Amino acid sequence: ENALDLNREWRLVAGLRSDRMELHSTDLRRGVNLVKKYSPITGRLGAVWSPSEALSLYGQFGTGTDPLSGALSLPGGGNTFDLTKGRQVEVGAKGAVPAVRGEWTVALYKIAKRNLLSRDAGNPNVTQQIGQQSSTGIELAFAAEPVRGWTIDANAAFLRARYDDFRELVSGALVSRDGMTPTGVPERTASIWTTWRFLPQWQLGFGARYVGESQGNTANTTKLPSYVVLDASLAYEHSPNLRFSLSVKNLANRDYALTGTANTSWLLGTPRTVQLTARASF
Repeated sequence: ENALDLNREWRLVAGLRSDRMELHSTDLRRGVNLVKKYSPITGRLGAVWSPSEALSLYGQFGTGTDPLSGALSLPGGGNTFDLTKGRQVEVGAKGAVPAVRGEWTVALYKIAKRNLLSRDAGNPNVTQQIGQQSSTGIELAFAAEPVRGWTIDANAAFLRARYDDFRELVSGALVSRDGMTPTGVPERTASIWTTWRFLPQWQLGFGARYVGESQGNTANTTKLPSYVVLDASLAYEHSPNLRFSLSVKNLANRDYALTGTANTSWLLGTPRTVQLTARASF
């Protein structure tokens, strides 16, 4: 990969990657040996335009493959599954706000993956390889220090995720899930974190995380509710080489679901957790 400065304002970025992978699977109970080879070639090409020191615009197109992991390397998948392949188009802008010592970022993207491995929501022991899934979205980020010692970091994401080509096997019959939202994918997320250095050695932090509702099954007939989690921290810098921090996750001790299987069971998020950490460098 390389980045080439065409002039003071324009930069060209590009990369090319070639992989050689070989999967061996041995079932000792049945005495079956399975072998499959993969030779994906992926790359990216993009450009950055910086008309001023406070503004940069960019665009990029890239392709990729998911590594051999999960169900692809299990005997249940054998050597019948192909690699998951994806492509992404992204454009965006980054800028500075000197008045508040801040910076902002806006990114628009479209990601599409095909041959995607997916667990059957009705039967977690079954793995399927769907045709294609895609998401189109926008991400916003802002960071600033409006007053010396007080910082703010905020970000938000809005996306539209869909099954583009998915025929699910239900009770022995293929059912189209085209146009449905993939399971466990919240289409709205946001977070904000602020810190205040109220004394030279002391810093207080507080933040909130919002995760929107997500679908509980491929038919989109059940949903996992949205939630907000509050976090806080207190840090003491004893010296440049020694720092103590006390953090509290899920400050309100709220129950919320991270993932779920249809409408039968939910995996809950971590309850209120208090952690004391010491960091030393020498």
